[in-house]
Amino acid sequence: MVVILRWAVGGALLLLFACVASLNASILWIWYVQKRNAPSRIPLVGGLSGAIGVWVVPVAAAHKWWWVPPVVDLGCLLAIVQLVVYQLVDRRRQ
Repeated sequence: MVVILRWAVGGALLLLFACVASLNASILWIWYVQKRNAPSRIPLVGGLSGAIGVWVVPVAAAHKWWWVPPVVDLGCLLAIVQLVVYQLVDRRRQ
């Protein structure tokens, strides 16, 4: 029963990751390639749900790949890069 629950929760989280990551990719495509206005991206939600989903599924070999969803989701990746840059600039000012 626990295995089925882990597959269901992990699968739902990975499905959420796929939806949000594809939405973020399409928004960035509209912004940077087509040069049109687009709705704002959804930072961190897709990457974090994907990372948690990878940890929840009952496949031990998949657990070492937890870092892939935050990197693949462009909205999450850009949010992480912005946070790191902000912290580095803020430390230099002090």
